[in-house]
Amino acid sequence: IKVNFKFKLNFEFSQLQDQSQLRDQSQLRVQTQRRDQTQRRDQRQLRVQTQLRIQTQLRDQNRSSTHLKKRMFHEKTYSNGKN
Repeated sequence: IKVNFKFKLNFEFSQLQDQSQLRDQSQLRVQTQRRDQTQRRDQRQLRVQTQLRIQTQLRDQNRSSTHLKKRMFHEKTYSNGKN
């Protein structure tokens, strides 16, 4: 009876260890998935921010270019009128 009990105890302990390892692996997998999702989200946000910054820069360049053209046209028009 003692040998049987000892074997049963070892067997149950072994099962507990296996369950613990499976749980740890599962937690690690979940953590890895979350980390990957977070990295993808961060990359997406960075890409969007970069696109917005570029769009803003292009818009500002176009505005200053348009403003410069209007000013040059205005100066040319009025300087011709003065002569």
